[in-house]
Amino acid sequence: MPRAPKIPRGIFRNGSKNWCRRVWINGRWKVRSFGTSDLRQAIELYEREQEGQRVGAIGRAPTLSRYSERFLASLKADQRRPRTLTTAWERLIPLRRHLGDRRLDRLSAGDVETYKVHRIERDKVSPQTCNGELSILRALLNRAVAHGAIYALPVTVKLSRVGKHLEPKAYTPDEADRIVGAAARDRDRLLFAVAFQTGLRSAELSWLTWEDVEILPDKRGRIIVRGKSDGRKKWIPKSHHERAVPVSRELAAELRRYRLAQPQRCRWVFPGRALRRWENMSKTVRGALKRAGLYRPGTLLHGARHSFGTNLAASGADLPVVQRLMGHADLSTTARYLHSHEEREREALERANLGGIPRPDCQSSVRVARIDGKKVKRTPELTTHTA
Repeated sequence: MPRAPKIPRGIFRNGSKNWCRRVWINGRWKVRSFGTSDLRQAIELYEREQEGQRVGAIGRAPTLSRYSERFLASLKADQRRPRTLTTAWERLIPLRRHLGDRRLDRLSAGDVETYKVHRIERDKVSPQTCNGELSILRALLNRAVAHGAIYALPVTVKLSRVGKHLEPKAYTPDEADRIVGAAARDRDRLLFAVAFQTGLRSAELSWLTWEDVEILPDKRGRIIVRGKSDGRKKWIPKSHHERAVPVSRELAAELRRYRLAQPQRCRWVFPGRALRRWENMSKTVRGALKRAGLYRPGTLLHGARHSFGTNLAASGADLPVVQRLMGHADLSTTARYLHSHEEREREALERANLGGIPRPDCQSSVRVARIDGKKVKRTPELTTHTA
C-alpha cells in the first residue's frame, strides 16, 4: 500500500475538503484554496507556485503590457460592445506607460498608490478618470487569475474616494433663449436649438447628417440617431440602438431654412472646416455660454441635454417616454432627471393634510399642584371652548 505523502508546512485544510495555503496580499495574509481535495495535486501546485512558475505551463508570469493584448482579445471573444472595447483600450494606454514592464505577480500596493499620485497630481487627470483606469487594472488581474497567468491576485486594487457627482442645474426656458441669442453664427444658434429641443448628446450632434433629418408632410419632423462612418472612423450611439426623436414645427422650419443656405454637397448638419465633421465644439459652446453669463464649468452641451430631460419630466411626461427620447438603456438613469423644485415642494406641502398644527379653538391647560409640599406638573389637557 503506497504511503501517504508528507504534508508540506504551508498546506492545510480550512474547514473544507479542499486544500488551502496562505498568500501575502496587500500587506496581509489571506487564505486561498487550491481548488482540489487531492493532496498530491495540491502539493504539486504548491511546489510550482514556490518555484515561481505559473500553473498549467512552465515560465514566468507575463508583464502587464504583454498580457494586455490577451486581455483585450478575451473581451472581444466575450462579444463585448465596441464602445466597451474602445474604452478598455484607451484606459490601458496610461497603465502600459507606467506599469507596462511590471510582472503581474509582482505588482504591489505601492505601485498602485504611485500610479494614483502620478496620474492625479502630475498628469492632472480627475479622480474619476483614474478610478476608471484602476477598474480596468482590477479586471485585467482577475482575468489573469482565471486564465492561469498568475495563481492569485498580487494586490487588492482600491479606488480613490470621490465625492458624490452632482447633476448640472437645468436651464430655464428664458436662459435657453439667452444662450441661443448669444451664439455668434447661424450654425451655432441651430446647434443650441437642436440640443435644447431634442436632448441629443454632443457626439450625436457632431455625427448628425442631413440623411438623419426627416421633414414630415405636416411640417413637423424627426431626427434619427443611428451609427455611421465619416470615412476615417466608425461611430455608434451610446445606447447601441437606433432611436427617433420628434421635432417641433418651429425647429423643423429652422432646419429647412438652414439647409437651403448650405452647400448641397455638405453632408453634415453642423460642419467644421472644409465642410468636414465638426469634431470639437467645446470652444464655440463655451464662448456662447460666457457671453450669455451662464457658463458652468464641466457642463457645456450636456447642460442643454439635462435641461431637456428635466423640463420634460417636470411637464408630467411618463418616465418610459423620457427614457426613449433620451436614449437611456436603464430606467434608473432617467429617474435622475426627476428634480423637485422648491415651488413644487411648497405646493405639495400645502395640498397635503399633514395635521399637527394647533387650532385657535383649542388651548392647553397645564396645572401645577402641590403634593406633600412639592410642585408636581399635571399632564396637559386640551380644553375646547365653544361659542
